[in-house]
Amino acid sequence: MFNKKVNRFFYYFFILLAVILFSEKFIFKTLLLKNNGYIDFTSYYIAADAVKQGGSPYDSIDIKDNHIMNVVKPGDLKRMGISFPVPEKYAYTYPPLLSLLLVPLTLFKYSIALMLWNIINLLFFVLAVYFTLKILSGRPMHMITALTLLLFFGSMPSYETFSLGQVNFLVYALCLLAFALEERGNGKLSAFTLAFASIIKITPAVLLLYFLFFAKKKRYILYFFAFGAGLLLLSGVFIGLPSLYHYLTYIFPKLAGSYLLDNNKALISLFSRIFLENPMVIPLVISRTASNIMTVIIAAGLITITGVVLVRAKKVLSYESRVLAFSTSLVFMLLLQTLLEIHHLIFAFLPLLALIYYSKYKPGIKAIIFIILVMLLNTRGWNAMTYFGSSWWVILLTAPQILGLVLLLILLYREINIQRA
Repeated sequence: MFNKKVNRFFYYFFILLAVILFSEKFIFKTLLLKNNGYIDFTSYYIAADAVKQGGSPYDSIDIKDNHIMNVVKPGDLKRMGISFPVPEKYAYTYPPLLSLLLVPLTLFKYSIALMLWNIINLLFFVLAVYFTLKILSGRPMHMITALTLLLFFGSMPSYETFSLGQVNFLVYALCLLAFALEERGNGKLSAFTLAFASIIKITPAVLLLYFLFFAKKKRYILYFFAFGAGLLLLSGVFIGLPSLYHYLTYIFPKLAGSYLLDNNKALISLFSRIFLENPMVIPLVISRTASNIMTVIIAAGLITITGVVLVRAKKVLSYESRVLAFSTSLVFMLLLQTLLEIHHLIFAFLPLLALIYYSKYKPGIKAIIFIILVMLLNTRGWNAMTYFGSSWWVILLTAPQILGLVLLLILLYREINIQRA
C-alpha cells in the first residue's frame, strides 16, 4: 500500500504512541494511583487474608435481596492496612484457587501488596502480548504488529484491567497458552492449562467447545475435567471442604443465575431488564420466567452458530483456520458471559487481530474495519434506558461493545467461509 520508508515511519510512530500511552495510563495512573481505585484486587486481597487467618475466602460474603455483598469488619480492614471504605457490592465470587495463589501477598500491608500485584500484572500483560503475537506469527517490523502493540497499550480493556487490579491478563495468557500447547501436540498439558484458567475464572471453560472439535484426542475433555476437579478439591483442602461445598451449592448458583441476569450487560441477558422492569404489563413472576426463557433461547442460538462456524473451519486444513476458529470461540465466550464489563474485552484482542492478519480484504477496507471494531470495543456503555425506556434496541446503546462482538463474529464467519472456498 505504501513504500518502505512510509511504512517504517508509521511503524515507529505507532510504537512511540504506544509507549506514550503506556507511560501515561499505566505507569503514572496505575502504578502511582491512589489505593482506593483497585476494587477487584481489594476483594482478592480480603479473600486471601481470610485464608491466611485460617478462614474461608467467602467469610465476608452476604446475600440479601438477590445481591451478593462484601461485608468486612472495620477492624479487619485496619489490620490489613486498607484505609478506605470497601463497597459492599464488590465481593470475591471466584472459585477459591485465586485467593490461595494470592496468600503470599497478604504477608505485606495492602499498599505494598498492591504495588507488587501491579508489577506482577505487568508481567502477565507482557505474556499476553507475547502469546498473541506468537500465535499470529507476528513479524517484528510489520505495520499490524505495531498496531497490535498500540491496541494493547492504549485500549480501555487493558487500562481497566490494570486500574481495577483484575486478573484478566493471566487468564487470557493461559487461554492462549492452552491453544498453543494443543497445536504442538501436547494435549494433556493444554487441558491442564485451560483447567487452571477455568478454576481461576469460570468462563474459560466455554473454550472447551473449540477443543471438542479440534483437539487431536477426544480424551482432552476428560483430562480437562479431571484436572479441574483435582484443582478444585485441592483448593477445598486448604479452605475447608464445607466452605467449598458452600460456594458450589450457594454462592455459585446465585452468581450464575438471576443475580447477574439482572445486570443486563451481555447479549445472553438481552431481554432480562426489559421484562423485569415492566411488571405493570405482566406479573413479575411471569416476567422473570420470560427473561429466563429468552436467556436459554439466546444461549442455544449462540452455541449453534458457533458450532456451525467451528464445523466449517475444521474442513479447512490450515493453521489460519484454526486460529480463526479459536478466535470465534473467544468471541462466543464473551457473548455468552452473563456479566460483560469492558475489562473482559481483552479476550477480543486475538479475534480482532486474527481477522486483520488473515483477512482477504484490501488494506483500506481492513483499516476501516479495524477502526470501527476498536471504537466499538473501547466504548463504555451508558444508561440509555433512563432516556429511551426498556426497548429491545436500547441494549446496543447501553453496551456498544456487544455490537462490536456481534460484528466481529460475523466477519470471522465470513473469513472462514472464504478460506474454505
